Amino acid sequence: MSDGDECIDWNTFWAEAGDERRAMAATGQYGQAEPLAQFIEQRGISDSVASIGCGPAHVLFELAGRYPEVEFVGYDTAESVIIENRERAERTGRNNLTFGVETLPEIEAERQFELVFSYGTLQYVRAIEQAVGSLYELVVDGGYLVFDYPSRTMPATIERAAEDSDEHGEWLRERFDLVLARENLLSYERIHDLLGRWPRKFNAEGDGPTGSRASPRVFVPK
Repeated sequence: MSDGDECIDWNTFWAEAGDERRAMAATGQYGQAEPLAQFIEQRGISDSVASIGCGPAHVLFELAGRYPEVEFVGYDTAESVIIENRERAERTGRNNLTFGVETLPEIEAERQFELVFSYGTLQYVRAIEQAVGSLYELVVDGGYLVFDYPSRTMPATIERAAEDSDEHGEWLRERFDLVLARENLLSYERIHDLLGRWPRKFNAEGDGPTGSRASPRVFVPK
């Protein structure tokens, strides 16, 4: 979900990619519903949750089933995956789950949410600082933004992964071209400068994955 000049055509990707590449592209969401559920309960979120760059929306579908009284909305730049998600939501009776097409760094949705999260998305956005600001604008006062981002150590991590992969090395370099060019890296300090609030390690009060050194996962209150 990026600003239009990415190497990957995500609309075509989600329509045509096989199971293996789809799974690789969505790794940032696997196993993440439980930590978010803990966060929702710890913070008393009871009204609305949005995922930006939702892809096939693994986390949203699990959370929507768990909290039927909460409204969940997924946004992605790829209309093909949004259509797929809408059909699945109708098929599975997830009446509290809807989807729309939006593209970072600007989001045109004229509403706000108690919780906004964005996983495995910002590394594809050239104007990453503008994107972080747009995500924060979607959050109501008193709400929370949760996201992971490419840190200064991510380029070396991607290069090592590409070198170790006989089959997917070139594709990894294509996917993360902005990161490898060091054009969209962030830090705690820069996030503070952008939002005026210090980010905190996500799920520090609970159990479960919290991102990595290469792609830290943080939350920022509003």
